[in-house]
Amino acid sequence: MIMKKLLVLAIMALSSLSALAYDAKIDGIYYNFSGNEAEVTYRHFSDCSYSGSVVIPQSVTYDSIDYTVTSIGQSAFYGSSSLTSVTIPNSVTGIGNYAFYGCSGLISITIPGSVTSIDYAFYNCTSLTSVAIGNGVTKIGRYAFYGCSGLTSIIIPEGVTEIDGSAFEGCSSLNTVTLPNSLTMIGRMNGRTFKDCCALTSIVIPESVMAINGSAFAGCSALTSINIPNNMARIYSNTFSGCYSLTSISIPNNITRIDNNAFTGCYFAKDSLINNTSLEDSNNWGAIVCDEETNEGLLIKDKTIMKCRCWATSVTIPNSIISIESDAFIGCCELSSIIVENENKQYDSRNECNAIIRTATNTLVLGCKNTIIPENVTRIDCNAFRDCKAITSFCIPNCVTSIGNSAYQGCSGLTSITIPNSVTDIGDYAFYGCSNLTSISIPNNVTNIGDYTFYDCSGLTSISIPNNVTRIGGNAFQGCSNLISVSIPHNVTNIGENAFQDCKIRNMLIKCANPPSSNSAFSEQTYYHTTLYIPTGSWDAYAYDDYWYKFINIRETAMAEEDVSEQQAYMLMDAETFAYSVYDPVDDCIGTINSIGSINEDNPYHSWQMIRAGGMHFLYNLGAKKYVKRDADALCLTDEPEPIDIANGDNGLILAGQSGKRCVLVCNESLSFSQAAIDQVTGINAIDHSPLNIDHSIYNMSGQRLSKPQKGLNIVGGRKVLMK
Repeated sequence: MIMKKLLVLAIMALSSLSALAYDAKIDGIYYNFSGNEAEVTYRHFSDCSYSGSVVIPQSVTYDSIDYTVTSIGQSAFYGSSSLTSVTIPNSVTGIGNYAFYGCSGLISITIPGSVTSIDYAFYNCTSLTSVAIGNGVTKIGRYAFYGCSGLTSIIIPEGVTEIDGSAFEGCSSLNTVTLPNSLTMIGRMNGRTFKDCCALTSIVIPESVMAINGSAFAGCSALTSINIPNNMARIYSNTFSGCYSLTSISIPNNITRIDNNAFTGCYFAKDSLINNTSLEDSNNWGAIVCDEETNEGLLIKDKTIMKCRCWATSVTIPNSIISIESDAFIGCCELSSIIVENENKQYDSRNECNAIIRTATNTLVLGCKNTIIPENVTRIDCNAFRDCKAITSFCIPNCVTSIGNSAYQGCSGLTSITIPNSVTDIGDYAFYGCSNLTSISIPNNVTNIGDYTFYDCSGLTSISIPNNVTRIGGNAFQGCSNLISVSIPHNVTNIGENAFQDCKIRNMLIKCANPPSSNSAFSEQTYYHTTLYIPTGSWDAYAYDDYWYKFINIRETAMAEEDVSEQQAYMLMDAETFAYSVYDPVDDCIGTINSIGSINEDNPYHSWQMIRAGGMHFLYNLGAKKYVKRDADALCLTDEPEPIDIANGDNGLILAGQSGKRCVLVCNESLSFSQAAIDQVTGINAIDHSPLNIDHSIYNMSGQRLSKPQKGLNIVGGRKVLMK
């Protein structure tokens, strides 16, 4: 795609050198002349002047000289979106690159027999529904009909020997293709000839075809059947990848090589797999075998190397297998048992532990449901368990030192995993999308948490990062929507972009005296609703840091990690009037509003937190940075912590001893007030959804607006605040 864009830009640059790129305009058509021949061209590259129906004549006369129209020049009709039809005479022998590029209104075209090849000509002609190709054409070049999404059928005439890469790529409505017996090559240049032709259900490839290059039919998701000609010797990588409807395939004996990912995503039925003796004896990718008793669902190379078909629920490793390739079982989401024959000395399946290892390198290749990994495994390879959705739990032995990239990616059934302290490296994407993983303990020897390692692990509620970690990668915990408590050790120096994006963190303990370098690691609401616990004496370092100053509630503490994780956010409700309490920064007091049904995540004054420390309870407002204390029948705020009494009641936690007046603390992890929560406090009949507007602007005492607080007096939200 980059090459195509560069080529288009180059054409535009060359064309812009001339204000008028034509020699003459005759009957609305622009021409350039050379000798006695005329070429159709454009007025100016940026002037898409052609519209409606255009009839190109066989010859034109200019200044008393007759010219034969022999070609349609490069970019001649480029971008003429109002062009609906073009008549091309038999005198035309060539159509230039991008001649009709982006002519989105062009409905039909007839290419005369005088034309011999087409390259890029009808790129992105999205309304083109009818194409007639003349018998003189011998080659359909690259991108000839790329992106012609309206094209439903095409007949390639006899005489065509090559269809180049991307010729029909993206023709999403193309459902019928007729190929000639003269055809010898599909996708000679970059493959992708019929890529993403997602309406194509079947195609007959002539026996004359000797090669189909990579990705030629990739993404043809409706393709149900296809034949492989006997003249072919190799199936290239990704040729049929993403052909999800392709359930049967016949591999002729002349095929001696099938490249990696040639059939990725093709769910072949068990009874459709056909033996190929040539492949079994070759040194290339292998024969599909279907021995229901011993080799069900195996793909074997030279009778020694194995791959798995994705429909297999169980696999038997025969004695002949001595090597298992990387990614051998990727996508085998139904696989739940593995049996290794007793005489196979290469692999271990002790006590039905359902694990396969490559003992030559001590590398784990596959495990399945409730897997126990043998003790001599030292590494879990990249993609080893990827998309094995049947896996629910793992126990990794102490010999394992490394977990590769994407090792458990997409294991959505995985709920728990034990990683030993022997592990020093966890790769990128290792647990990406393990949405049911509720807890994980990262070993103490790990120094780096990679990019996207725990992305979208929405079941995680808390995470403790070990002391040796120095870096938390970009997007590492993004999408962990239930992650409310995080502990970051003192050695962390960098937290990557979006590392904790879309996490509802309420408490974060950072043990670093110096703030880790970071940029946009958190969602905006995190700065308002998260209590940031930092080491004693480091408040200035965080409050004046170019990034960490955004947290409005930074608190120095010597609190233990487990105490921090127990802190909870609450909603404060008056049990008699059922009004919602909020800090009012204008009057510097607790006020009551009725907008409990529409809590603004970006309003820090909505956030109350119950702090448990030393056997006492303190109620704290994150926006005001003040504590609650009792004052007769009312609640008011104080700068100094003052313990309060609470009791458990039917409606949640109750602030006791309020002289006949009770306030209810309703748990509010998500800072949204649902009907279920309303039902906990009886007597609420209606909710006012009107918002509460709070001013967060910061000024110095001279009235100059500040981007962050400074030492001394500041005006924050209309009130004076002393920053020490």
